[in-house]
Formats: sequence, structure tokens, C-alpha cells
Amino acid sequence: MAHLKYRYNRGAASLRSTRSMSVGLVLADVRNSYFADVSMVVQSRLQEDGYGLVVGYTLDDRRQQRSILSSMAEQRVDGVILLAAPGSRAEDLQMLRGSGASIALIGRRIEGFDADFVSTDNPAATQLIGEHLASLGAHRVALLGGAAVSSSFTERVEGIARSLGDAGSLSIYPTAATFEGGIAAARQL
Repeated sequence: MAHLKYRYNRGAASLRSTRSMSVGLVLADVRNSYFADVSMVVQSRLQEDGYGLVVGYTLDDRRQQRSILSSMAEQRVDGVILLAAPGSRAEDLQMLRGSGASIALIGRRIEGFDADFVSTDNPAATQLIGEHLASLGAHRVALLGGAAVSSSFTERVEGIARSLGDAGSLSIYPTAATFEGGIAAARQL
């Protein structure tokens, strides 16, 4: 085998079985250090079990997401870990259901789409932040960042608003989850 320079062909092997031994990971933007960390952890864990990783970045664009998911379905990935683009709908993921891929959502929910979901507890976390700010005497709070139509942003607003109650005011500045979006929100504030 060494003399002939044999290399394992995962595509050919997947023809013999129903598994491709690959998983898709779809995130918003690799320039966000959080997503880079998620990519590294997922890749490391998958390698331990002999899986390859196919990565795509949507830039929070539903059309880009559809294209990436379609490609992953064509590659017959065994599963997809997806941070859904804001405004995603259940029908946006039907091509994956048809391919037999398992789907896990991270960070953002899709209304009407039944899938495993992993995220931080956004309402509880931002409620704690709001309570801390109130304990310091803050009455006016601003929340910057996140797409207004994403479930994670809505949950964050819910948590911080609950902590402030009637004793304070909340200003929200939804933005694209980019460096430029952060600058624009800070300028608005």
C-alpha cells in the first residue's frame, strides 16, 4: 500500500455504506472569535470519532445559508450543526431532512422546526447583567448588537427588560454581528 501510495477515499467508501463520516458546521462569520472557537472545538471532537468536518459561513444571509445547506445535502453529510441565519424558516432546512442528515441548531432557534438545540440561557444571562447594572445604580441601559429578527437577540432583550422592570429604561440597537455593525451601533448610541 505504501509503495502504491494508497490513500483512503472517503467518497468511495461512503458508496458502500449509508454514512459519509462527515458533519457540516454552518456559522455566521469566522472573523468572530466565538465562532472560530466553536469551529475548533467541534473539529477536535469530531476527529476523535473519525469524522471529517465541512464548514460554511453564511454571513447571516439566508440565501447563502440555503446554498451551503444544499451543497452539504449533495455531499451527503451525516449531520449538520447550524447557527441559523436571522429570519430562517423551517422550510429553509427541508433539503436536509430529505437527505437524512441529523440537524442540531446552536445559538438561534427556528420557529416551527423540531431539532436538537444548544445555546446559552440568554434570558437568564441578560437578566443577571441587568440586575447587576441596577445594583450599581444604572437606570438607563443600552443593548447593542445582534440581528433584531434573531431568537438570541429577542431573548436577550427579554431578559434585560425583565431585570429593569419599571425602574429603568432600555434602548436597543440591533446590528449585524460584525465589527462594522458594532461601530454603527455605538455611533447611534
